[in-house]
Amino acid sequence: MTPDELVLADTWSELARTREMPPIDHDRMRKYRSGRLQAELERLDADMVLIHNPVSLRYGFDYRTYQLFQSRTPQVYVFLAQDGPTIGHALLGDGYADIDEVREPRALCYFDGGEIMDEASDKLADDVVRYLDEIGATR
Repeated sequence: MTPDELVLADTWSELARTREMPPIDHDRMRKYRSGRLQAELERLDADMVLIHNPVSLRYGFDYRTYQLFQSRTPQVYVFLAQDGPTIGHALLGDGYADIDEVREPRALCYFDGGEIMDEASDKLADDVVRYLDEIGATR
């Protein structure tokens, strides 16, 4: 039997044989996860975080688009505040329940920015400062 056939036959897990799996409450899961992220920001006394890692995007926002590509060439990122709106940059696909607004992205790697990485970095820094102002976190 091939590995795929073993998985499809579910010979590796007894759980599915003993009870039917309950449906996943995706809204509850997203609220729990975003709550954990914001609690961690509070614990660290951090006003916001920029999330670009595909695993973290999936965890925090159920972002599933272009995960492999995103892991090598980051193009999507999210500003998450301890208290304030959540801003997505370059999110592709249908709406995301926990993203309040989508804004223009900046180049995060040479693939997108090439010779203008200095300018793109300056614009990203300006975006972060502007966001901190918006959430009242300027120190």
